[in-house]
Amino acid sequence: SPAEAMSLREFLDRLYVRSEFQSTEDQSAPAVVYSSVAGIVLEDGRPALGFFNREIWKGRYLTDAARYRELKATLTPDEASNIEQFMRQVDRLAFRQTTLYRVLEYLIESQADYLVTGDLGRRRPLTQRDVAARLSVAPSVLNQIIANKSVEAPWHLEIPLKSLFPSRKTMMRDKLYDIAMERPNDGDNLLRQELRRLYGTTISRPSIIQYSKELGLGVAGQRGSGCRAGTGEVLSL
Repeated sequence: SPAEAMSLREFLDRLYVRSEFQSTEDQSAPAVVYSSVAGIVLEDGRPALGFFNREIWKGRYLTDAARYRELKATLTPDEASNIEQFMRQVDRLAFRQTTLYRVLEYLIESQADYLVTGDLGRRRPLTQRDVAARLSVAPSVLNQIIANKSVEAPWHLEIPLKSLFPSRKTMMRDKLYDIAMERPNDGDNLLRQELRRLYGTTISRPSIIQYSKELGLGVAGQRGSGCRAGTGEVLSL
């Protein structure tokens, strides 16, 4: 029923948004394969989309409604049913294509500092829900559009689109990692104080402990200079 369909859609929206705030890593899952959809280049010091044919991405499929009605009148019922299914697929393709283009343009504008410098700390906190609202699409639609998609960054490495949607928690974890590597002998309380001094952010000690565990930082005085755990921010081409 319409009510049941609406309930199902709301459930899916909540499920996709929840994935931004709760880790669901499965160590036994196969490696994710990404599809590169665009390249990002620097033009006059600002990031820009570097498609092979930019106009194709900006275009839309349009239907000649009058001609479509004329054509359907000449078809058998089975043929008319087939062409209706085909036209619905064309409409979906046009919607996904233009929505992906709008998402890419919004991301390079929002994350310009990061894309110019390559510094993860220059990313802005950005949620899929906020971007979906800005572009007037459902969060579930946005999640599907960016799933397993990547772009080539100006420094010629492939980065997942989802890495351009860092949560505030992700940003704090990155800052904590940098501070912990610079001050390997500091305990949890000192790291917490340094976060507050540098960024004006107060984080509880249990959160510091949890972030340290997620990042694989270890205890004070025993930290190395290895890669942070579980970020998956960059893909090699």
